[in-house]
Amino acid sequence: MAATPKHIFVYGTLRRGRPTLNGWQKKLGAEFVGHGSIRAGLYNVGRYPGALPSRTLRTYGEVFRLENPASALKQLDQYEEYDQRREAESLYIRRLVSVTLQNGKTVLAWVYYYNKVVPASRLIRSGKYRQRRKAV
Repeated sequence: MAATPKHIFVYGTLRRGRPTLNGWQKKLGAEFVGHGSIRAGLYNVGRYPGALPSRTLRTYGEVFRLENPASALKQLDQYEEYDQRREAESLYIRRLVSVTLQNGKTVLAWVYYYNKVVPASRLIRSGKYRQRRKAV
């Protein structure tokens, strides 16, 4: 059985400095690796963002190394309302993606993609969640 990849890419409410999950990084043994981006469009879907795969758009966020990926992902799956047995009903789906770090290197990481239809008008053109108000 292959080892679970140890990195996760976050682009919204799980970024550093947010009160989400009451300090999830420390609780789940996540070490900040750096800033990066993925091939995805970022959308304002309400109180949080949602990324959807894209060939041309970029979403910017942070990469963390998980001390115990299996345990951490189980808890993050609950937070993101992801159930791998019932993906069609999940709010987000977890996938492996290539993340381009600021230094140009790439790393394979988990990401939670939004699993609902989003109007194109909700696109956050900058690809940065902190700049979401400019999208609407």
